Amino acid sequence: MGAPLSGRDAIKQWFDLHGVSISDWAKANGFKRDQVYAVLNGHTAGRRGTAHQIAVKLGLKDPGAAPKLPALGVRPAQGEQKALDAAPTSEDPPPSPPED
Repeated sequence: MGAPLSGRDAIKQWFDLHGVSISDWAKANGFKRDQVYAVLNGHTAGRRGTAHQIAVKLGLKDPGAAPKLPALGVRPAQGEQKALDAAPTSEDPPPSPPED
């Protein structure tokens, strides 16, 4: 038995097993074929922009994993940081319904 597949290799194998071409998938999802190949082959990390969107769509990245950050170059106003810190995260349970 071989080594476990990486996420990228598993996705490539899925395309192969299901008879879906990467070019067709790219076109169907509104991406350029070369950009999808760059993400799948590890040439692009998928940290931002279209490469990030491709990585999320392929399941390589969690769309909700982005940290809570203020806008670039802007410090949170007084009290705003407390609101950012108190904001629910994906790890927080949903609020309970009010009791009658």
